[in-house]
Amino acid sequence: MSIPLCWIQERLSILVNYTLLPAKPVAAITVFLMLWAGCIFNPTASDDQNPGTISVSSSLLYLGIGDTAVITAEVLDQAGWPIADAPLSWSSRDPDVVSVNNQGVLTALSFGTTAITVTSGTVSTEILVTVSKERAVLVAFFNALNGPSWVNKKNWLSTHPLSAWYGVTVNSSDRVERLNLEKNGLKGELPSVLGELAELKSLKLSDNTIDGNIPGSIGDLQNLDTLSIVQSGLRGEIPTSLGNLTNLEHLYLDENQLSGAIPSTLGNLVKLEQLSLFKNKFRGEIPASLGRLANLVDMDLSVNLLTGSIPPELAGMSGLKFLDLRFNFLTGNIPPDFGDFSVLETLWLANNGLSGSIPPEIGQLNRLRQLDLSHNSQLMGPLPLFLTNLSSLSSLSLTGTGLCAPTDPDFQEWLEMVGEGGGLQGVSFCSGI
Repeated sequence: MSIPLCWIQERLSILVNYTLLPAKPVAAITVFLMLWAGCIFNPTASDDQNPGTISVSSSLLYLGIGDTAVITAEVLDQAGWPIADAPLSWSSRDPDVVSVNNQGVLTALSFGTTAITVTSGTVSTEILVTVSKERAVLVAFFNALNGPSWVNKKNWLSTHPLSAWYGVTVNSSDRVERLNLEKNGLKGELPSVLGELAELKSLKLSDNTIDGNIPGSIGDLQNLDTLSIVQSGLRGEIPTSLGNLTNLEHLYLDENQLSGAIPSTLGNLVKLEQLSLFKNKFRGEIPASLGRLANLVDMDLSVNLLTGSIPPELAGMSGLKFLDLRFNFLTGNIPPDFGDFSVLETLWLANNGLSGSIPPEIGQLNRLRQLDLSHNSQLMGPLPLFLTNLSSLSSLSLTGTGLCAPTDPDFQEWLEMVGEGGGLQGVSFCSGI
């Protein structure tokens, strides 16, 4: 039978008290205190060495297939002191997902979630382990875009939950919902595996160096509402599969090297509110199908190589407030249908090859604030008197056109109102009109 150390120390203290105290009280007290300190502060000394709890190094792990992880466990007694060399046994609820050996080494074998149980005597604790397919996607994304050189890569490739990885947001089901890595030093091509983040709602990768095409698998992200890859070096054409993203509300692909035609399938994005494709190398005509985007508020297709006439069908964008088609090679007339833009505030058509006169229907745009028709040398003739209905207009630019202002007194008064804030540019007056 083992005798508790503290019991021995207690009896020794009594002995010291009776034998040393009368002769050398200071020495006796010192021995007494040293013995009791050893009893009190010896962390392994306890009268009750039965297991009380098991403390583990991690209770939640995320792994990829083939990954290994080591769990360390410490058995504590009823008083909370560690029990040295306490026996441990390990088991996996689903060893086909994650296996575990007697040293607590875990190996991920297939996608899924399981619990690893560590037991000592009558006590046990569980470690929840998820072998995540989405983790595998993010690992592939990290490797494809030079992850080791990122500005911030906190917790990437770790066994921490995905919610702890920099730029990653998950939903209540622990699925990746948002990925925001703007201005983070990404460099490389987008991997097609990105399309497997089935519950992704927002993808923001602007201001990086992302070469190559937009993978067609982006069209598999059916829940995506925001796609923003601005000023990142994208090349090639917009995949037609982008038209599958019927929940998309914001599409920003500005200032890249994208080329080819703007796909007509973008007309399927019926929830789209912002469409910004400016400063790329898009060619061909503006798809008439964009007129189906009734919820669109802003559309910027400026600084491209677009040709052909402006489709009158664009007037179907009944919620449009901002339209910028500047710096293209558009030809033909300004569609009279544009008078149907009942809430339009900005209409910029400068630096194209438009011709003809200004349709009087433009006078119906009673919320219009800015009208820029400059540098369309084939626009000719007097401005329609109906423009005086544009009571909100504060900026009118006609530089580099053959348009002129009639001398009608009401029109002249309206021009003065528009020009009060310096908003008139290149306005000349028609002789004899």
